[in-house]
Amino acid sequence: MIAAENYTLEQLREKVFSKSDDVKSIKSEEIRQNLIWKNILFIVSLHVGFVFAISAYVFGLSYIRINRMTVFWGFIVTLLSGLGVTAGVHRFWSHRAYKANLGLRIILMILYSIAGLNSIFHWVKDHRVHHKYSETDADPHNAKRGFFFSHVGWLFVNRHPEYLRRQKEIDLSDIIADPVVMFNKKYEKELYVMFCFVIPMAVPVIF
Repeated sequence: MIAAENYTLEQLREKVFSKSDDVKSIKSEEIRQNLIWKNILFIVSLHVGFVFAISAYVFGLSYIRINRMTVFWGFIVTLLSGLGVTAGVHRFWSHRAYKANLGLRIILMILYSIAGLNSIFHWVKDHRVHHKYSETDADPHNAKRGFFFSHVGWLFVNRHPEYLRRQKEIDLSDIIADPVVMFNKKYEKELYVMFCFVIPMAVPVIF
């Protein structure tokens, strides 16, 4: 855990942008040389699984039975994760649109973890870079590179060098000082597995 008051802003940046937090820069202007295959395969597999599950429910595959309550549970989980993204990491942590006490921040962090995205720290960093350098090479999901890229393609390739330079100029002192954000950053993988996969799958299996 980082006690923000004990460090200068520059020291804080050095701590949170160390080694594993740096993203790879593009190798060349050719997209095919910058593909991140693990991201591509993972995201594609999630969508294939979704299509398969919907097909099994709609067409009633004989070897798979999906209860209506399971579908309802899926809707609830999706709604909760959406709140974690919109009310949590977007409106609160990125834009500071309202105030939230410790209890609410913990709830928002858990709801956000259901969505299965990057840590709160990385999401806020990307979003603030996006707003400050919108539709430039520094924008992580630059719309000038096309609809597909701005929607999901930016997760399939290494980052532009301009983004790597500009990300460290963004003021993130407020979220670095938030112990909930730093906890989420430290245990990102564990929270991801628990709230995005284990619990959502365990509920319909048990009940």
